[in-house]
Amino acid sequence: MTRKYGVYSPEFKTQAILLVKEGKRPASEVARDLEININTLYTYITWF
Repeated sequence: MTRKYGVYSPEFKTQAILLVKEGKRPASEVARDLEININTLYTYITWF
């Protein structure tokens, strides 16, 4: 069985990061709403 991973556009990643960094919403809530793992979101934040 192969596992499929989400491939997200740079725009998607940027918007997710901005939601967290602007302080509007906590990272856990953003990740839940976008249906991505919280660790994935934190990885995006450290890369940008």
